[in-house]
Amino acid sequence: MDRPVPFSYKLTPEWKTHKKCQAWGWTTFGVGSAMMIVGFMGDFIDNWERPTPRNRFKILGFTGVALTAASVPLFVFSIKNKNKARSISMGTGTLAAPLRNGSGMAYTTGMSIGISF
Repeated sequence: MDRPVPFSYKLTPEWKTHKKCQAWGWTTFGVGSAMMIVGFMGDFIDNWERPTPRNRFKILGFTGVALTAASVPLFVFSIKNKNKARSISMGTGTLAAPLRNGSGMAYTTGMSIGISF
């Protein structure tokens, strides 16, 4: 017997937006952290014994700080979309009911809607 695939909250557009924002958030966090570490460590090493400081690596470090800070709104937006996707769910399935004369079962498709607050 073929059963329809149940509709999951993971198939909603909100869940897809959640996954995209989560991926972008982790990417910006990782790249920003690496840029920040390399920039500030490079600046420290470059100016270790130099009487006049050079600011070659500071721009890399501050750009890394900005990217790391930019990941926070992406994570917040991801969580909001995740909660939206979970609050509305729909499902389909096959319902079985015995026939009156007891000779078998009658099958029909049913649908359910779930809303949680």
